[in-house]
Amino acid sequence: MPLESLRKQQEQLFKRNCQQGLLKHKGEEADEQLPHKEPKKDLCSLCLMYWSGDEKSKDKLNNRFHSHIIKKTKVRELKEASKQRAK
Repeated sequence: MPLESLRKQQEQLFKRNCQQGLLKHKGEEADEQLPHKEPKKDLCSLCLMYWSGDEKSKDKLNNRFHSHIIKKTKVRELKEASKQRAK
């Protein structure tokens, strides 16, 4: 993923969080507590693009994303089966 695209995503996320009151601009009161959020699990770049994208980008990535999820699920099942055989 190009660096410019990541920067745009960061800017959009920052703006959205500011609008929702999750972040404060410089100079605002720092006394208010920010809501506690659990850290999210790291996502691969494809999952991140899909989940953070708008409807148009989701439509473009739909087939690729779903085949990716199927492969991920299959690998997890194989890993679990391997663990069971190792016991």
